[in-house]
Parts: sequence; structure tokens; C-alpha cells
Amino acid sequence: RMVLLGGAVLLVAGLVTWQLVLPVLRWTGIMPGLSDDAVATRIGVVFPEVRDRLLNLLQLLDGRHSSAPAPLIQAAADRLGTELATVPVERVEDFSGVKRAGRLATLPVVALIATALLWGDPFSGATQRLLSPTETFEEPLPFSVQVLPGSVDVIKGSDVEVRALLSGTDFPAEVLLEYRFNGESVAETALMSTPPEAMHQLVNVRRTIEYRVLTGRYASDWFTLSVTDRPVVAQLSASLRYPGYTRLPAVRLPENDGTVTALVGSRVSVEAILTGPEIAEAVAVFGSGREVPLTGSGRSWTGDFRILRDDSWSLRVTSVDGVHNADPLAFRIRATQDAAPSIRFVAPEPSVDLDESARVDVGWQMSDDYGFSRLELNYRLDESRFGEPSDSFMVMPLPIGATNVLEQNGGITWSLIEDTGLDPVPGDVFLYYLEVADNNTFSGASTARTAMYRLRMPSLAERYEQLDQKEDQTEEGLEELVDEAQRIRERFEELQKELRSKTEAEWQDERALEQLKEEQQALEESVEEIAEQIEELTEEMAQNDLVSEETLEMFEELKEVADEINTPELMEALEDLQNAMEQMNLQEMQESMEQVEFSENQYQQRMERTLELFKNLRVQQDLDEAARRAEELAETEQKLAEETEPLKAEGDMPAEEREERAENLAAEQERAAEEMEQLEDKLEEIAERMEELDQAPNEDMDELADDTRDQDMPQEMRDNAEQMRSQDFQKAQQQQQQMSQNLQSLQQDLQEMQQGMQGAQMQMNMAGLRRALDDVLGLSNDQETLRAEVQELAADSPRLRQTAQQQLRLSEGLSIVSDSLQSLSRSIPQMSRDVQVHAGESIREMADATSAMTDRAARRASGHQKGAMTHLNELALMLADMLDQMQNGQGSGGNMSMEQFMEQLQNMAGQQQMMNQQIQQLLNDMQGNRLSQDVQQRLRQLGGQQEKIRQDLRQLSRERSLQNEALGDLEKVAEQMQETIEELQQQRLSRRTVQRQQQILTRLLEASRSMQERGRERRRESESADQITRDSPTELSPAERADQLRRDLIRALERGYAPDYEELIRRYFDLLSQQDAGSGGG
Repeated sequence: RMVLLGGAVLLVAGLVTWQLVLPVLRWTGIMPGLSDDAVATRIGVVFPEVRDRLLNLLQLLDGRHSSAPAPLIQAAADRLGTELATVPVERVEDFSGVKRAGRLATLPVVALIATALLWGDPFSGATQRLLSPTETFEEPLPFSVQVLPGSVDVIKGSDVEVRALLSGTDFPAEVLLEYRFNGESVAETALMSTPPEAMHQLVNVRRTIEYRVLTGRYASDWFTLSVTDRPVVAQLSASLRYPGYTRLPAVRLPENDGTVTALVGSRVSVEAILTGPEIAEAVAVFGSGREVPLTGSGRSWTGDFRILRDDSWSLRVTSVDGVHNADPLAFRIRATQDAAPSIRFVAPEPSVDLDESARVDVGWQMSDDYGFSRLELNYRLDESRFGEPSDSFMVMPLPIGATNVLEQNGGITWSLIEDTGLDPVPGDVFLYYLEVADNNTFSGASTARTAMYRLRMPSLAERYEQLDQKEDQTEEGLEELVDEAQRIRERFEELQKELRSKTEAEWQDERALEQLKEEQQALEESVEEIAEQIEELTEEMAQNDLVSEETLEMFEELKEVADEINTPELMEALEDLQNAMEQMNLQEMQESMEQVEFSENQYQQRMERTLELFKNLRVQQDLDEAARRAEELAETEQKLAEETEPLKAEGDMPAEEREERAENLAAEQERAAEEMEQLEDKLEEIAERMEELDQAPNEDMDELADDTRDQDMPQEMRDNAEQMRSQDFQKAQQQQQQMSQNLQSLQQDLQEMQQGMQGAQMQMNMAGLRRALDDVLGLSNDQETLRAEVQELAADSPRLRQTAQQQLRLSEGLSIVSDSLQSLSRSIPQMSRDVQVHAGESIREMADATSAMTDRAARRASGHQKGAMTHLNELALMLADMLDQMQNGQGSGGNMSMEQFMEQLQNMAGQQQMMNQQIQQLLNDMQGNRLSQDVQQRLRQLGGQQEKIRQDLRQLSRERSLQNEALGDLEKVAEQMQETIEELQQQRLSRRTVQRQQQILTRLLEASRSMQERGRERRRESESADQITRDSPTELSPAERADQLRRDLIRALERGYAPDYEELIRRYFDLLSQQDAGSGGG
């Protein structure tokens, strides 16, 4: 190595001296270079032709070899210089050898660089050894070792893998890892895995470690594993705050659990307790990429974030050394949406026709998960016969009872006139829907709508068409029920014949009677349905103002008549007959059959009466309808004339607009023509119905219908429509005005006909009632005389058979009166069922009296005669009151003042209180005991008392002038009374009955107090004095005065005075009658 190094140094020094030092010395002048002559000689060698001249030139310039004058020498030099200027002297020196040598010299340099790059370590080692000839070097290893990871920072508690990567040849068989903990001098050795990739795992490194790798003669440098702590989330607490509009309380989540399921917009508050090294930052990291930093210092860090969508989140903690917490837990976020509310209509139907009030009950049901903020009714005019439809919806806010009630049922009575300022006319169609918004203030309120519903204002003709259809159904139903009642009666008569021909009833007879009961029950249910239909018809007439007040009152009375068809007497008689058949009691069977026959006859009469009344009232209603239709058509023609007026002026509106309006009016006129045809058909229908009625002006009606048909107004209306289209507005308007006058005349004729028909019928009814009253009073007087005669006879007197004949004649006379009353009842709807009941009961009492006298049982006969008198007197009072009502023009009740109304209410309350006490006492007596005959009799008596109070109450509730003043629901009280009556009849008295009776009494008292308060309010109202002139009542005729005296006599005797006082009362009234007769004659 020393020789090589010395030779190399000498070689390099020689080359540097020769190639670098000597040229520099010559260039600087330190060493002499070539002389000018030598240079000229070298140029002459290359260029022989200039050799001598170049030397000559140099010599002349130096002044050598010539003594010529300077100018001459200079001129010679200039000439020689000019000649030599073109000689390329640079070609004298040849550098090709130098260049070639330079190229050759780069080869070892490139080889040296390549060797250094390819064998860096061996080359550098060889270079080092060559340059250090005095040092002693070991033999290089045949392999090299790379130790990983070297000196690094590791997390406390982590595992570190140390690897030794051997490269080369002749690897040692084993590789050792030598390590020691920081601060310790003793090292431990561990065997690494087999080379060339030897490795060893240091587990749970918790202290700083120094280590190196040993293999064969190789020992690596010492490396350091510096241990640093990792931050740790020791405790995680989270709470959830819902959006304020939900009104939900805050919720604390389970400790160390950040899983969240909550509404969008909710806010999660996080509090973390951190351990480990000093913390630089804590961040909530979301799966969506969002990051929310926490704030804090030391070990406590807090923050919050809002839930926006389904996501996940974890807490990333970083120490000041940049170390993160290991594997942070990811918690799921499930974001729930605030569902939109829901709303639907519960009333009315999707398409409804409005009545005259233009009111509709709108009901809805809505729900939401958190509450509501607004509710609106949206509506618009969709179709109109005269006005312009609207393209946009109008909005009417609706109140919400409680915005935080999640499920609500609501409703309003929507008045299109009062609430929205609309003025619906026939043909208008309105669309409407409800829209509700929830209270979501975070992401905006969600809304929901109902389906689109429809309101329509039908024309008067359409209303009447619907009413006619319902009336047809009701009339057909009544006719079918009358036929069914007749069939049941005929079947009973067949059964009655069968039973009378047998000594005992058979199973087939009992089965036939059971079938009759079932059929009668079904019939009564159908009757109740018919009564409900009549009530619905009446309500529809009232709501739509389809009939006059008088006709409406008669239909309301008809409804009362229909309600009175069903009575318990018939079913009770059938029950008694069935019991008698089961007990084989012929006497009771005979009596029960007579009672059934009697009840069947009355039931049939009530059914036929209801049908006849319905037919009579329907004619009245048809006349009302025809008059109203004529009135509406007259108004339509008048309105068309008013709408035509602006079209007559030329130039006031564009031609297109005039043509469009003319077309609309023409279409309206064509609709009027169709309605006029319907009116003509209605007039002919009325004429046909009148032919079925007695005393109806059918000839006048036929003439009116024919005259109307002859006018051919439907064709005139169609011609008028064509005149509108041809824009002959002047002529069209005149025709419209003329048709309006004709229709008004028709309306007046129909009203006069109706009034005349009602007046004639009223006179006939009053005359019939007056005759019936005279007959009843006469029969009552004759019955009283006959009873007095029977009372004087001995029990076995032979004259009893003669009096029996007299009683039979009275009974026959009463039957004739009863038939007359039954005939009258078919045209007097206000005649109640009690008239029929009292007449029938009086006939029965007379028949029993006749039977008793035939058996020579004078005492029993007298008792039945007294019962007959009682019923006759009651019947006379009822007929007299009815006659008074008709004379005073009060078809459905007397002209009762408020004071009288209050007095009757108070009397009823007193009677009800006494009855309640009796029921309570009777219930106490019945505790634990069987019902005795006496108790059963008392129950029947109480039932009769309650029925009397109920009838009085219903009569009172029909006082139309005061019924709106009573705040108590008298109809509801009557229904409760009916329940008590049924329980008393069925002998099912209970505590519930007592409670109901107390409710009845309470409502009667409340109604009475309410009336008193109304009376005081009215009396507090002051009015200025006015001069009032009234006509005195007309003087009573002798017949009317006699009737009045008889009624007063009956009322006096009904008060139950002693016989002596009764005789005095009779004499007093006889005296008054004589005086009246005398004055009348004078």
C-alpha cells in the first residue's frame, strides 16, 4: 500500500508539473519560452514560402542587419506584414494529440466514478485503506447488516419489532439482539429469527430501551427506542338536547356510550376526561368528514355538535408530542326526521250540496309527532253561473286548540257568507281543502293537505227534485207498511177463528202467534224508520226553506203522528194472549184476543191516518214548491234582464267580451227553460194528486196547469237565448221582463190556491170537530143520566136488561163518533193519539157496562159507566182545546205566554219530585222481597203517572213561540222519561232508575230557572209608551157559548168534588145556560 501510494503520488506530481506548472511559469514569464526567431522558424517549417520573409521582418523590426533609414525600413516592414497577414499561423501548432490524450484520460475517471457508484461501500473502504497505509485493517465481512427501526420514538405499551436485514454471502447461523433499559448497564440478549431477515418482537415496551444487533464478527451501533405515553379517554359523558319546538326534556346518555338516536337538529353535549401526556387538542371526528373541536385544559374537555344526518363519530385526542389516542371508539348516529303532519276530513262528504244558510259542518282529524303551528282552510270559486271563477285559493286561518296536542279532532261550522264574505248563488261550485303545518323551526315547517272537497249550491229545482225523490220513497214505504199491517191483521183473524173453534190451543197455534209477534215487531221497526224519514224530510225543508211556515208546522205535527203509531198496547196484548195459550185459560184467551183485535184495529187506523195525512200534506208542499219555483224563475228572468242592459250600449265593451257575456246569458236562459219544463210537469203532478183528495180544487189546478202549458214559456226562453246570441238585446230584454211578470202571476195564483185550499180544509175540520164535540158532550150527558138510573136499581132488577139496551145504543153512537174522529184525524195532523185512545177506552167501558148489566151486576156496571164518562169527558176537553187552537190560528199549540210556560214547567217539576220520592220509597220496600200484587199495581200506577208527565212535557215542547227560550233539552228529558216508563212496565226498578229520575228533575228545574232569568232580562228592557189599538174579540155565537159552558162544567166535575158539590155545580151551570139562552132569544 505504501509503494502504490508513493508511485501514485509521484505520477500525479510529474503530470501536474509538466502539464500545469511549467506552462503557467512560462505564461507568467518566470521561465523563458520560445524566441521570436524560433517561433518564426516553426512557422516557416509549416509554411516554407514565408520562412525567410518572416525572419527578415523580425530582424528589420528589431533593427538588426540594416542601416537604412527608418521610413524605408518601416515601409519594407509594412509591405512584408501585408504579405504575411494572410498566412494562417494558427495552423502551426497541432492540438489533435492533446485532444486524443484528453479523451483517453477521461476513461479512468469514468471507471472510477462507476466503481464508486456500483460498489460504494467496498470502494470507499478500499479507498480508505489505500489512503491509510500505516493503519491495520481487518478483513471485510462477506455480508452487510441493516438494522430496523433504528432509533425511534415508540408509544408506551406498544410492541416493537426489531429486524436485521443481512445482505451478501456466508451469513452467520444466528443473529442476536442485545438490549438494555435506559439507565441500566446490564444488557440482555435475545435470539433473533433466522437470517437473512432476522427479527425479534419486543412486547409491551414501557421504558426506553437501547439495543444493537450481533452476528458473527458484526456488531451494529447502539440504537434507542424512546418511550412516550399515549393519551387515553378515561371517561365519556354525553347528553342530548332536542330542538326547542319539540318541548322534549334533555336526555343524558349512558356513561361511556356516545351512540345517539335523535331528531335532526338535536344537539349533543360531550364531556371527556382524558389521561396520559399533556393534551394538545381533542376533536370529534365524523364519518362524513366533519370535525368539531372540543375546548378545555388539563384533563377535562367539553364540546357539542348538532345532528344533521345519519353518521358516526369518534373522539380523537392528540398529545403535545403529536401522539393520538389508540383506536378511538366509533359511535353510531341515527338521525330521525321530523315527520310531516297528517290531516284528513271526517266531515262532510267529499261532495256536498249547500242549503240556504250556506253553512257546512267541517270536521277534521290531524296528527303530528311534535305539534302544530298553523291550520288553514283554502277555498276558491270553481264554477259560477253568473260570476267569474277564481284561479287562486283564498286562505282562512283556523284556530288550533293546543299546538302541543299531537292528535286532534276539530271542527267548525263554516258559514260561507259570514266567515268568507261569499254570496253563493245556485250553480256555484266551491273547492276547498285544509292545510296544516307542523312546528318544525329547525329545518322549516312541513305541511300536509287534505283531499280536495267540493261544495255546490244547488238550484231550487234540484233541491225540490231531491225532496220529491225522498217523499216518493217515504210514501211508498208507508203504503207497503199499511199493506203489511193489513196482512198481519188478516192472519190474526184467521188464527182467532182457529182458536175459537178449539177447546185448547195446539203447538201450531202457538207457533203461528209467535210468528205474528215477530212480524209485528219487524213492522214496528219499519214504522220507526219511516218516522225518522219524515223527520229528515222536515229538517231538510226547514234547513233549505223549501216550504212555508204553516206547511212546515204541519209536517212537524205529522212527525208526531208517525211517532204515535207504535204503542206498547198491541205487543202487550200479544204477550198476554201467548201466556193465556200456554196456561190453557180459555177466558183469558178470549179477553186477550179481544184486546189484540182492538189494538190491531187502532194500529191499522193510525197507519192509514199517517198515510192519508202524508198525501194531503204533500199536496200542500207541492203547491209551496211550485210557487217557489215560479218565484225563482221570475227572479232569474229579472236578473237576466238586468245583465242584458249593459250589452245594449254599443262601444262600451269589446266585441269579444260582449259576445262571451251574451253566450253565458244564453246558456243561463236555456237552463231556465229546462227548469220551466220541470215546473210544468210539477203542476200536472199536483193536479193528479189532487184528484185523489176530497174537497181539493182539482179542476182549478187542471185549468192552471193547462194555461201554463199553453203559454209555452220554455220555448220562449229558448228563443230568447237565440236572440241573445244574435245580439238582439233590446228585444231579448223586453221578452225577459214579460216572462218575469208572467211567472210572478203564476206564483200568485199558486199561493192563492194554496191559501184557499187550506182555508176550506180548516173550515171543514172545525165544523167536523164542532159536531164531534156536540156528540161527545151529548153522549156524556146521556151516559151520566143512565148511570144515575142504574145506581138506583137493585142488583137483580129486571130493568137492567132495558138499561143494557140503552147502553148498547150509547156505545153504537160513540162508535159512530169515533169513526168520524178517525176520518177527521186524516186531515188534522195535530189530533193526537190520545183522542183515539180515549174514544176506544170509552167504547170498551161501555161494552163492559153492557155485559155487566146483562149479568145483572149493577155495581160493576156503574163502575164501567163511570170509566166511560171519564174518558168521554177527557175526549171532550181535548176536542174543545183543539177547536180553540184552530179558531185562534195556532195549529200546533195555544198562544202560551212565558208566565204560563214557566208555571207549567214548575208544576211538572213538583209532580216529578213527588213521583221520585214514591219510586225511592218503593225501591226501599222491594229490597230482598218478591214483587207482590200490590207492588206490581203500584209500579203500573207510577208508569201511568210518568207517561202523563211525559205527554204534558211533549205538548209543552211544541210551543213554537217559546221553545227557543227553554235552555233545558225538553226532548231529551222526554226520552229519559220513556226509559223509566219502560222499566216500570217491565217491573225492573233499580238504583239506575232513581239516578235517572233525579236527572229528569234537575233538568226540569234548570229549565224553569232559565226561563225566570230570561223573563227578568226581558222585564229590564225599557220601551217607550205607544198607543195600542186592538179590536175586541168577536162575540161568541150561542152554539159556541154552549160549548164553552159544557167545557167549563166538565173541568169542574173533573176536579173530584163531593156529590153534593157536584150537584150544586150542575145547577149553577144549568142556570147560566138558561140565562144565556134567554139573552140569546131576546
